[in-house]
Amino acid sequence: SATNGTIAWTHNGTGSLSNTTTLTPTYTVASGDVGNTVTLTMTVSNGPCVTPATATYTVIVKALPTISTQPQPLTICENQNGSFTVSTPAASPAYLWEYSADGLTNWLTTNGVANLSGYNTSTLALNATPLGYSGNYVRCTITSDGCSVTSNAVLLTVNAKPATPTASVTTQPTCTVPTGVITITNPAPAAGITYSIDGTTYTNTTGVFSGLAAGSYNVTAKNSSGCESSITVVP
Repeated sequence: SATNGTIAWTHNGTGSLSNTTTLTPTYTVASGDVGNTVTLTMTVSNGPCVTPATATYTVIVKALPTISTQPQPLTICENQNGSFTVSTPAASPAYLWEYSADGLTNWLTTNGVANLSGYNTSTLALNATPLGYSGNYVRCTITSDGCSVTSNAVLLTVNAKPATPTASVTTQPTCTVPTGVITITNPAPAAGITYSIDGTTYTNTTGVFSGLAAGSYNVTAKNSSGCESSITVVP
């Protein structure tokens, strides 16, 4: 006990020591301490006639893991797949992916969340991503040798896809006119909406395809976010 003595703490590190005359000093680590063992020495003096008592304590300062590749914000269409990735040079890293509605508080593990996999790996995979996941933030905590670092928090944006087209043959091919017309009534023509009958070419903005040879067509719509609708087969 140091009840009747005077306490003085010293150290051999490159950091700083506060509360040096109490039983509970605080040592603040500096970069020069990383990878080294810092020795803290407590000396208790009870006057000139008593030999001071000493005690030593050691602090092993480990390096924080570093992140070489931060996860990036992700924008995808609903029901699409996507992923977040992080990388570190740290030895034997452990990963934990979390999500938050505001990117600041209430971080929750992604373990067990539907449509997500890889919560404890370097890549968090999103499968058939629901529209409701849009607006959440994602981050990853990496732990190595008992020390942890957390990545940047990044935003997930999930854009809605257009409604499945309502389409029909409005003019059937005949012996006289061997081509027909397909008309799409929903989604209705609007800014950013384009249509296709082959899933590749989206130049039509009217929803009316004429001059079509007899056969079936896969009708889809695309919006300004680049998201494509499900297919409507028009025979």
